[in-house]
Amino acid sequence: MNEYKASYDQNKAAADNLRSKLEEMRKQLAEMKNKRETLVARYNAAKAQAEINKSLAGFNTDSAAAGMKRMEEKMLQMEAQAEASNELLNGKGKSLDEEFAALGKDKEVEDELAALMKKYEQQQ
Repeated sequence: MNEYKASYDQNKAAADNLRSKLEEMRKQLAEMKNKRETLVARYNAAKAQAEINKSLAGFNTDSAAAGMKRMEEKMLQMEAQAEASNELLNGKGKSLDEEFAALGKDKEVEDELAALMKKYEQQQ
């Protein structure tokens, strides 16, 4: 019976040893999973930051201002075309002298507008 008791104690000690090693391995596995999740989260955050930086680098305020200026010029051209076609339809013909006088007035406005645009561009 002592023989069985000794064998039982020896097997119990071996089983307890295996259980403690199994528990230690489970803890290590949980730590590794947590570390992996942290690394994935940090990678995704860095990737998102890189994308944001890339997007911001591609946005140039000078090109945006130039685009707005082109849009404004196109709008002015369309308004002038609409006004011209309206005058043609309504038969409001002006004499050549009246048109030259109107051009002189518009030239002053255009010169002032050009000076303002030049001043604005120099400030940029």
